[in-house]
Amino acid sequence: MTSEQADGLLAVINYNTNKDLRKTTKLQSEEEFEKYYKQIFRADFVKGLLPMKSDSLLQNNYVSSTSWKVKNDDAQYSTSVSYDKSVKSVSLFLNAAYGIEAYGNEESKTESAAVLIFIINKENKLKFDRVIMAG
Repeated sequence: MTSEQADGLLAVINYNTNKDLRKTTKLQSEEEFEKYYKQIFRADFVKGLLPMKSDSLLQNNYVSSTSWKVKNDDAQYSTSVSYDKSVKSVSLFLNAAYGIEAYGNEESKTESAAVLIFIINKENKLKFDRVIMAG
């Protein structure tokens, strides 16, 4: 992984866990990735992906989950996946909406997202490309 890719994944870990690991790891080796993959792909994110239908992704190049909540967290989360045929990439989205329950209306919410982008290589395997953070 490049330094930029590793920094992106470390930002996802920080986003998911509120732990800044940039001083303790560079996250540039396969071994380091395997050590921290549960902080990158947290359990609720993976659970949000499981009910999605791959047929829908194939037909529409997009599929999304219903929203869910995490215990002791005021955010509502959802996941979605998109496929871009032109560049052969798959994007995994973890979306979060905050403040809906606190203020009682949809207009008061704030949102954020972490988008993990993978390229499909010549062997038809996903290869991590980059991460985009929003919100």
